[in-house]
Amino acid sequence: MLEAVLDNMKTYGRIAICGMVSQYDKDETAGASNLSKIVSSRLTVQGFLQSDYLHLQPQFIENYHFPLDSARFLAIRLPTPTATIY
Repeated sequence: MLEAVLDNMKTYGRIAICGMVSQYDKDETAGASNLSKIVSSRLTVQGFLQSDYLHLQPQFIENYHFPLDSARFLAIRLPTPTATIY
C-alpha cells in the first residue's frame, strides 16, 4: 500500500504512519520498492504511536463521549503543528 501512496503524493506532501501490526511478528518485513520518491518528491514522513496522544484522552472523553452501543462513528481531527516549507 505504501507504494501506491508514494506514487500519488504531491510534491512536499506529508505522510503520517501509525502502527504496522501486520509486520510485527514477521522475520522479514515487506517494504516499498519506490522509497526514492520520498526524496524526489520532497515528502515528509513521520511515524507516531497511539500512546503519543494519551494526554488528550480526558479531553476526548469529555468532548466526544457516546455510549458504546450507539453504533456511532466519529472522525476527529487533532491539531497538528504547522510546517514551514523553504
